[in-house]
Parts: sequence; structure tokens; C-alpha cells
Amino acid sequence: LNEGCIPCPFNSHTVTSASTSRAQCLCNEGYKLDANGVCQEIRCPTLTNNINNGELLACDNVMGTVCEVTCNDGYVLSSGSGKRQCLEDGSWSGSEPRCQACGLNTYKETDTNVCLPCPQHSHTKDIAQSKDGCICNTGYTGTTGGPCQDINECLDNNGRGDCQDTCNNLDGSYICGCNTIPGYIVDPDNKHACKLDKTCTNLTQDDAPDNGGLVCNWYTEANSQHCGVRCNLGYEFPAGVNNYEACGETTGYQWSFEKSEQG
Repeated sequence: LNEGCIPCPFNSHTVTSASTSRAQCLCNEGYKLDANGVCQEIRCPTLTNNINNGELLACDNVMGTVCEVTCNDGYVLSSGSGKRQCLEDGSWSGSEPRCQACGLNTYKETDTNVCLPCPQHSHTKDIAQSKDGCICNTGYTGTTGGPCQDINECLDNNGRGDCQDTCNNLDGSYICGCNTIPGYIVDPDNKHACKLDKTCTNLTQDDAPDNGGLVCNWYTEANSQHCGVRCNLGYEFPAGVNNYEACGETTGYQWSFEKSEQG
């Protein structure tokens, strides 16, 4: 400096040469004059880390500093400012942040601020979940967070699963059927069991022709019967449509002679 030139006070400067008074010394950026005319560093009130379900990342409070808030897993910023800057007037920009829980069957992905729906065929048991909180629905299998694949409940027991007869796999479920033996339906009181719905009435000796009898065979696997006429010694049965009587699914569970008489 030239002799006789007095340096500006700490944290101040002039903007032109040949300044003639201290009044031309301006505070450096980030500083302002206090009541005593001294340039003091501009600082904002210290932000406190008392955010429910969130965290204030480490930051200073000098002018120009940007402080950031991150919400915990399962929470997103619903109001306020995620980033706040210390301004020249010593105040913070923005407003107090608020973290809100993601709802049921949604989650917050890491480093995002949006609640996303759980992967297909999965759900959550509670609110405020991360992706690992999404678990597969009943009838599906997979790791937490998905993907979830359909369980084929019919794979074991020779393709019957826990069904008495047939098993039909569905997306996320299955249904039992009774198709092997005609005349059976699924028991309405036990969806895994079969119940006899239609069958033939057993013939008696009263249904046999005079001077003869009936020899009947029951075919369990087809839920049907066949009866043949056997005449007593010295008698014969004229050949005709009723030489052998049948009853089963093909006759609507009526004996063929009944159908013939009705026809």
C-alpha cells in the first residue's frame, strides 16, 4: 500500500481505487455491518434435526449454505421444502418440511420422493413401507419386493393337489373338479371333496319279467349299471331292445326300459 493509505477493516473491501473514506469500504460477500459498524458474518438460525420420520443432513448455517432433508424409508416429503438456503438477510428460504407415510400397498423407493404401488401380486401389511415390505399375495411366491409368481397348487398328488378328484390351477388360486366319475359334483360344504349327485336306482325282483330274474353288474368307475334277463328253466325271453337294460350317464340315469316305455 502507498504510505498514508489505510486498509479497510477486516471482512470489507472497496470497489474502486482512490477511495477517500472508510465509508467506501463495503462488507465482503457473506458479511454485513452490525450496530457497531463492524462487518460480521451472516448466519441463519441453526436448523434443528427434529423432523418426524425424516433427517436433516449435516450442514452449516452461514449465508449461501443449502441444507437438505431426507425422509425415512416409507415416507415422502408431503409439504415444506426438502432443500433450504441461508439467505443474505439471515433467514432460511422455503418452509419447514413434513414427511408423510406411504399408504397401504405402496412403498418408497430409495432416493425418490414418491410412493409407488407394490409389484404385481404383492401387498403390504402396514403403511410406511420400503419395497421389502411388499410381500406376495396368497397363491403367489417370491422374494419380498417381488417379483411374485403363481403357485401351481396342482403339482403334487399326481396333479390333484389336495383335491379328491381333479385340480385346475388358476392365476393365484385353484379349483377342484369332479370329472373322473360321471354323476359327481363338488361338495358345496367341502370344496375339495366330491359328492354323488346323480345315479341309478337299483332294480329289484319286482322289475324282472315273470318267470325270470335279473343279473345286474355295477360299474363304479362309470357310475352305471347293466342288467340282463335270465329266464327260469323252460322259459325264454323274446329278443328285443330290452334284452339288456342299461342305466348311466348316457341314459340320463334312467333305465333304458323306462326310456323305451316313455318314448
